Amino acid sequence: MLKQQSHIVAPIPDELRTRALYTVGELRERGKADKEAIDKLFNLIVDMTEEGLDIVGIGTSPSRGLRKGVVINIESTVNAIRKALQEAELMAGCEIKSVFAGIAGGHIKGINSQGVIAIKNREVTNEDVRRVIDAAKALAIPMDREVIHILPQEFIPVAEQTSLMPDIDRWVIRHALQRLAEEHAKNKQTNFFIKLSGYSLNDPGLLPWLSEQIKEYRVSGDTVVFELDDTSAFMHRNETKAFIAGMKQLHCKIVLEHFGRSPNSIKNLKHLDVDFLKIDGEMINSLASDSQYQDSVKSIIQTAHSMGKLTIAEFVQDANSLALLWQFGVNYIEGNFLQEPSTELEYDFTSDS
Repeated sequence: MLKQQSHIVAPIPDELRTRALYTVGELRERGKADKEAIDKLFNLIVDMTEEGLDIVGIGTSPSRGLRKGVVINIESTVNAIRKALQEAELMAGCEIKSVFAGIAGGHIKGINSQGVIAIKNREVTNEDVRRVIDAAKALAIPMDREVIHILPQEFIPVAEQTSLMPDIDRWVIRHALQRLAEEHAKNKQTNFFIKLSGYSLNDPGLLPWLSEQIKEYRVSGDTVVFELDDTSAFMHRNETKAFIAGMKQLHCKIVLEHFGRSPNSIKNLKHLDVDFLKIDGEMINSLASDSQYQDSVKSIIQTAHSMGKLTIAEFVQDANSLALLWQFGVNYIEGNFLQEPSTELEYDFTSDS
């Protein structure tokens, strides 16, 4: 399960910046550089309009609890922020539900903590996320410290340590096939590329289960493409060969992703009957400025075509890289230059125009 977040960063308008600097300068002239009012807490409420960003509310409060940007009294600091919020809400006529607050100083420390819980029905819910965060919060901290914020991190490393990756892979496959069936029902010619972890290569029950899932959702196997990591595939060559053979019987296709990361990628390729090579994104990112990567990518594409395999370039971010890839003969591209990530399947590549 993936979530995408977007953040809009807006510069402070010139008139507001001038006002803030003038206030600080005036206070300094009055000899109040170390007083509580030298720094002010500004809270902006911003609306997005067709013309851009409109500031609809401003709140200010003397920064009690702060001294030269360092928190010396957290309760006073919280109260100052709360007062600034109230003023901004009053001006804007709306409720503020979240705030980005920057806190600096040597007294701020980050600690990594893990929380592990049992999951019912093999599907992660919002309640499960809340419970695992609560479990991670149960750690010993000094008496003079306080937890002020929690940032959930990736769950994949923990899933790997607890042997949950095969179950996660199946969850992803099942939901992908369900969505694919919905797209086919709309007469859309859609193929899905599904990433698999290396742990599924050793899952003896995956192929029979996948066969049943394909039948249940009534999708054609040749519209499903599974992506395997280049390194994992070559490290477990025998298991990968057996896995690919089983996938071929279901008419599914296989991609080797991050191809070219290993110096022996091309040499090992003859052992695996894959359909696509997805060239490593690090090479594509530096393609326009690195002649060595250009030679490597060109060689990979030529070798792949000579073996009857198609090529995909990932992380294409600019027109120069795209022009080089077309010149080299790449078959497919993916990246923000073509389309920003989206949770909706709004693409239509069936047109020849």
